[in-house]
Parts: sequence; C-alpha cells; structure tokens
Amino acid sequence: VMTTTDLSASQIHEIGQKEVRRIAAAMDTLSKEQGYDSRQAYGEYLRSDAKYFATTPQELMSYTALINKTIDGKMPSLFGRVARLPYGIKEIPAEIAEGTTTAYYYPGSPDAGIAGFYYVNTSLLDQRPFWEVPVLSVHEAVPGHHQQIALQQELDIPDFRRNGAFFTAFVEGWGLYSESLGEEMGLYDTPEKKMGQLSYDMWRACRLVVDTGIH
Repeated sequence: VMTTTDLSASQIHEIGQKEVRRIAAAMDTLSKEQGYDSRQAYGEYLRSDAKYFATTPQELMSYTALINKTIDGKMPSLFGRVARLPYGIKEIPAEIAEGTTTAYYYPGSPDAGIAGFYYVNTSLLDQRPFWEVPVLSVHEAVPGHHQQIALQQELDIPDFRRNGAFFTAFVEGWGLYSESLGEEMGLYDTPEKKMGQLSYDMWRACRLVVDTGIH
C-alpha cells in the first residue's frame, strides 16, 4: 500500500546498499577536496563550528526565508506549471519542537483559502546547521511537497484523490527528486551545502538498508 512496488525486500536491500556506496564515495571525494582524511572528519567539523549555526530562532527563520524566496525565483525555469496556492513558513510550536523532526510540510486548502506551510524546528539550534537548509527547503516546500501536493489539489479528479491519496513512496520520492533539482538551481554552491545534500541522500539510502535488514 505504501510503496506500490513489486520488488522483493532483498532487491530493495541491494538497491540501498548500492546507493550507500555511491553516496559514501561522493562524500569521501568532497571531504578530501576540503583537506580532510575522511567524511567522518569533515562531518565532525561541520557539526561543531559555531559559524554554521543560528544563535536565535529568528536568525534561523530569516535564513530559511531567504533560501525559500531564492528557490521561488528559480521555479519558472524548471516547471511550466507551478502551484497557484502559496506557501508560508512557520516555527514548529515550542511545546512539540524538541520531540519532533527538523521540519515538515502541512498542506493547505485552495477551496478554503488556506496556504500550505513549511514548518521549521527552531529548538536545539546547535542541531540545525545552515548548510542543511537548502536541501531541506527544496524537499519540504518547493519544488518538493508543496508543489506536488498543491498541484494535486488543483486537478480535476475525485476529492479523495485530490486531498487524501498520498502514497508515501510517491510523496517522499518526489521530495527526494526535488533535492536533486537543488543542484540544477545552484543552491549547493558551497562544499558545506553540497555535503548537506549528500547527507540527506545518504539518510534515505540507509533507510532502504535498515528497514529491509530488520524486517
């Protein structure tokens, strides 16, 4: 139901392992280009240097807003049709922030005049690096979840398909594809941002390996 695939668990496991090897090699190359012996060493530097982290929630939200408006300006060059429904950004409510994910998208409603929203986690700021924001934004907002879901809501199809038929493999697959479009948009214009994109790519690949390995 959630994957719509006929592939076996062992086939998916093999795909995941192949992807992990591919992404690890790219991370190793990038790390060595930056003067580090391993991706682990470069990752430790990126996670520990204070210049890569906001000191206030407002600073993180302002940076996120800048990245998203930059992406908005690049959308017409990639898509002949963009969603008519706008999206906004909000902080994840403080009472749930520390126990939830880094960010998420919440669909809007064209019929009710409600925008979609990209929610950003501004708790635990030492875990929210700036170099993660571009790849996170293309996944959660546009051309990721907002573009895909808002366009689906515009289609002339039954209500249950416009508003309720969200297959995880497609929705998250589109989000992952959107991360690759960040390259074409020129968003990963520093080694740090490129490492951020690769780390998100690795996260998804590891899920294929771990989920099939456990189950």
